[in-house]
Amino acid sequence: MSEIADELTNVLTVRTSSVNVELFNKTSYETHAMRCHFALSYGDQKIKSESGSNRMVNIRNIFNSPFRPFVLASTSIGQEGLDFHFYCRKIFHWNLPHNAIDLEQREGRINRYKGLVIRKKLIESLEDEAILLDNPKSIWKRIFKLGEKKYADDKSGIKPYWYLDDGESNIERFVPYHPLSKDLIKYEQLTTTLGLYRLTFGQPRQEELVKALSGLEISEEKMEELRKSLLINLSPLNN
Repeated sequence: MSEIADELTNVLTVRTSSVNVELFNKTSYETHAMRCHFALSYGDQKIKSESGSNRMVNIRNIFNSPFRPFVLASTSIGQEGLDFHFYCRKIFHWNLPHNAIDLEQREGRINRYKGLVIRKKLIESLEDEAILLDNPKSIWKRIFKLGEKKYADDKSGIKPYWYLDDGESNIERFVPYHPLSKDLIKYEQLTTTLGLYRLTFGQPRQEELVKALSGLEISEEKMEELRKSLLINLSPLNN
């Protein structure tokens, strides 16, 4: 209980910060400091100093809690190797990366093991009566055990912890681009490449894969043959 209390204290007592914004005033821009409570910036701290490094760790921990901040604005420093998936399923790309791999890396921050989307999908696909049966001590252990039984035919080890087709919840991607702009063309190219890239790992998003293959006259048999030839098997070895 003391560990839980310490964690709650750490999360709920996070200090607010200021973000500089530029406002246009007739002929020029003026910089103003804006106090943030429900949104915080990540990546502009002085990571070489102890206080800056601690601040980044603290922000990451509190964003991974059900409490505020509810929005995290990050530089490219947050696009690789970090976990923001516990209570987040929406990502806003202020700019587009140069290739589909970087786009996948960004979205991989919230599309991870037992992430929010996975938990929501699993709940949507299970029966309430089965979840509450036997009065389990840990509700989530019970839920994932039921998920293992439901997807027992999956030999890859991906379901139900990493990826699920069932359920309506999904990662939501927002990309601000203008019609007929270069960004629109670039975005279409990125999503097409990304759909094929994910296909090789056996985890395509249905809508992206359909879009990537639209216009190609490929039969289901040929598609399955293509999928098997391109598939990179990353499943664990089962003795």
